[in-house]
Amino acid sequence: MQISSGFSRRVGLSGLAGLALLAAAYWVTREPAPRIRVLWRDGTTIQQQAALEASYFLLNARDRLPEGSLAYDLLDASRSNIRRLVEDPAVADTNDIDRHLYVVEPDTDRGDERTWVAYRVPGLRGAWSRRAVILLLAIAALVGLRREWRLLTCKTVAGMRSVAHVWNTHRRSPAGSRDFFDAIPWRAISARQPARHGALLVKLTAVALALLAAGPPVLETWETLALAAALLALVFGECRRGWWRIPAAAVLVLAAMGLKGALPRADIAEAHNAFLLPRDGGPLEEGLPPEVFASWRAQFDALYPEPEAPVSSSWRDTKAGPTTLYAKSADAIWRPAKYTRQVDAIGFRTLAEFRGGFANELRDNFWGGDLAREDMPFYVMYELTPASVGSRLRWAGQLFWERSDGRYEEIHHEQIGERTIEPDDAGKRVYAAFFPMRNPTFEFRLVPSRALRLSGWAEALLTLLGMVAGATLIRPRWPDYLRATSVCLIAYYVLIACYIEPSSARLGNGYLPHGGGNDGLVYEAHGRTMAMLAGSGRIVEALMGVESVFGSTPGTRYVRMVEKMLFGDTNHLFALMLAAIPIIVFYLMRRFIGALPAWIVTGGFLILPVQHLSFLQYFTSGRAGYADWLGAGLFLLGLTLVLYHEPGTPHRKLAQVTAAGAALAASMCIRPHVGLAVLWIGCLYVWLSWSRKDLRAALALAGGLVLVASVPVHNWYYGREFNLLTRRHATSLDQGLVARIVAEGPDGGACAVVRDQLAGWLWNPGFAYAPSSPPLQWPARSLRAVALVITAWVTVCFVRRGTLTDLMFIAGAALGAHGAMLFVFGHHQRFLLAWDLSMVVLIVWVLSRSGADVRASTAFPHGASHGRHGHAAVGAT
Repeated sequence: MQISSGFSRRVGLSGLAGLALLAAAYWVTREPAPRIRVLWRDGTTIQQQAALEASYFLLNARDRLPEGSLAYDLLDASRSNIRRLVEDPAVADTNDIDRHLYVVEPDTDRGDERTWVAYRVPGLRGAWSRRAVILLLAIAALVGLRREWRLLTCKTVAGMRSVAHVWNTHRRSPAGSRDFFDAIPWRAISARQPARHGALLVKLTAVALALLAAGPPVLETWETLALAAALLALVFGECRRGWWRIPAAAVLVLAAMGLKGALPRADIAEAHNAFLLPRDGGPLEEGLPPEVFASWRAQFDALYPEPEAPVSSSWRDTKAGPTTLYAKSADAIWRPAKYTRQVDAIGFRTLAEFRGGFANELRDNFWGGDLAREDMPFYVMYELTPASVGSRLRWAGQLFWERSDGRYEEIHHEQIGERTIEPDDAGKRVYAAFFPMRNPTFEFRLVPSRALRLSGWAEALLTLLGMVAGATLIRPRWPDYLRATSVCLIAYYVLIACYIEPSSARLGNGYLPHGGGNDGLVYEAHGRTMAMLAGSGRIVEALMGVESVFGSTPGTRYVRMVEKMLFGDTNHLFALMLAAIPIIVFYLMRRFIGALPAWIVTGGFLILPVQHLSFLQYFTSGRAGYADWLGAGLFLLGLTLVLYHEPGTPHRKLAQVTAAGAALAASMCIRPHVGLAVLWIGCLYVWLSWSRKDLRAALALAGGLVLVASVPVHNWYYGREFNLLTRRHATSLDQGLVARIVAEGPDGGACAVVRDQLAGWLWNPGFAYAPSSPPLQWPARSLRAVALVITAWVTVCFVRRGTLTDLMFIAGAALGAHGAMLFVFGHHQRFLLAWDLSMVVLIVWVLSRSGADVRASTAFPHGASHGRHGHAAVGAT
């Protein structure tokens, strides 16, 4: 094949060089934009202000002060732009700017936006001009080097076909679509033996015994992981035969619980609360010892002086702060507490490790001012017990220790120091306060005595033995069980250890406060309230979910309620459910492309910082407490079960089909905008059931989907209002949008809303994990556009040919999710499921077109033969 001519090659190389130069300039000069303040003159209209903001590249107007000035991110910090801004007649005053040199002050704070040199280059300042330049350079590179690109494409396709040939040769070997775990020997129950009746009851009994052995609330990470291992054995296991195993396991678990109850424990009464003080001191001044409160108040006033003018949405403006002396804790649901909770161990260095019950109270919903919710000061009181005598209290900083005369001794350790608890200290109290903004990390720990240490080891051993006893009811299918456990542990490690941001403390054992004005705070606060009500026996009131008619997505609050009832004030359940998503991704991909490629896709899902089909997106949504990742994960679970249990096939199991319907319904309860995708899956499955004369499968799926009716039933039962979804989603669909577009024209607000929605849908990068992912944004956007086109093409092929394929389940669901997001307005996390499904379609379609032996790309007809793992035969898309 000939190469391009000299002129064409020079044009193409010039285009490539221009693109490389722009990329290098972006990478080298990219930095946070400076934050400045601008005071607009009286009489400046909103339209004029918006035009001036666009002209001077002022973004993110916020934090309006009483005199009217606004904080902005300044993208163009060139002298000419600053001079025009300062001298503009509409600008009354500016801050953080040297008005003589026309530069930003060196110590100015940085904003949220990013700027680079293009904002200071004439001709490149506008977004559309930059896009036009990039487009022209790309066209020059493509057209000028078209023969070279064609040669490279042919070489790439040939390489892919060679890889596909090797892959297909491997798949035709006796090993088939197998991995390392499939080679593990295990003895399956003979197909000749009848299935055990009551298997579901046995598995539920095993779950109950495992929870009893762990002893809720399950607070320790190792106990949580052990419980997760037991639950995975239930999912990837079979019930052992012999009804005698159930009472035997119950006796062993109860014996372990009895021995644990007989062991000595510190049983220290703990009281704590946020230390936010109104002017009159409130309940803290009334209940705390006077000398203790006076010392803490002086420190608080020095750190957080009252501003000259009120700050909007600050803790003072919202009147946040304790209404009682002691906060409540979900840890006390199963273990009644004298004050806040009873503890046997003390050890924390940060606010997240402390797990305060005050951390996510909805009344403390503030986000402005000098105090962030993530840095809330708090105090703690411990009432020492006779069992704690001989232990040592270790701390750094200030502590008040009650003396025999009832007064308090102030002890201050500049470095970490300790004091032994003496017999005279039994019944005495110790107080300490912590100010995370001043000291982000601190040390406060109880070093147990030898007797308590031995008791703790014995309790851990008895807990483990009890969980093993409960697990003896189940025999794992070792290949599947070890595979799922390995993936789950790797994902859990990625969650807890690899993302070293403060916000990662909102997962697992950490319990960092959510940010103010955050949906995660609402879900968490509602879930805690519901758990407290259920713990006090008010079950009907707890199931109401705080609202008689749901005003926002209802499902997540119930997940949080279960989490608080089982795991106390932690985020263990969220972390475990996040860690389970890669398992679902693996089995979904294996259904189509086999074991080895599925491992590759799952590995990329876990570690690559790309924008979609990336674990990072789920982690980002989960750590903020949002519901989108949970709805997407449940939908993928239901979809995977549907594909593995197609109607009219030998491996179809009605219980799994019902579970698939329940998972799809739960995803819709958590995120109602996935309703179109759920409807598509349900209709296709019912159609397959009808064509294959397997109506029992359709009824089983409907039995699971009926769970979605719980939302309107709740709204009618508690609020006497007929609402199929929620009040918020009922108003998300703007009925008059088309009429407003016609009336207002292209420059109206309705068109602006549509443009913003389309731009967010197509171009929003999602979460960008700086600094690695911004250079990937444009390639990822291009890949996303290709995925959407391929998804639409697969659907068109289905409509034209009338041949139902397994891939059609995913393609139609993806288009349904995309279609809903054109009408339901939201942030980038709302698009998570739609783009992930499109990426799955793209991967399977590309592999099938490259000549790879992609299995299950065509839904097999009724009565067709099946392979070893229940995969269907391959067919054209």
